[in-house]
Amino acid sequence: MLTELWVKQKFKAPYDLTGTSPPGHRCAALHSHGYEVTLTIGSHGEEGVLVDYHELHAGLRDIIGPWDHRDLEDVFGNKPAACENLAREIYRQAVGRWGGVVRSVEVEEQCRAGCKAVVGS
Repeated sequence: MLTELWVKQKFKAPYDLTGTSPPGHRCAALHSHGYEVTLTIGSHGEEGVLVDYHELHAGLRDIIGPWDHRDLEDVFGNKPAACENLAREIYRQAVGRWGGVVRSVEVEEQCRAGCKAVVGS
């Protein structure tokens, strides 16, 4: 049986998608979004606590906290700060912290759209 648990946290940050958006598209200009990040961990057949909720919340805050209210173009450099890259980077850092129990990272933008990075995909 697969057992999963998740935590959610929010942050806000400005960015622009210059060079990745069509010319004249509104996303090419500097603008801000609110993001909701869901980190899911899981395991097959384990009994007991996989990871304490407090540790998950603190670890996720360590990952996304430095991005809160910062221009994501400064954070990501020459990679566009699109949802796909946010999800991949959070996933990479989460795996570095919790290893193979990380199942997925979901990043919702404005709670209307998002991206999910899933283990094994």
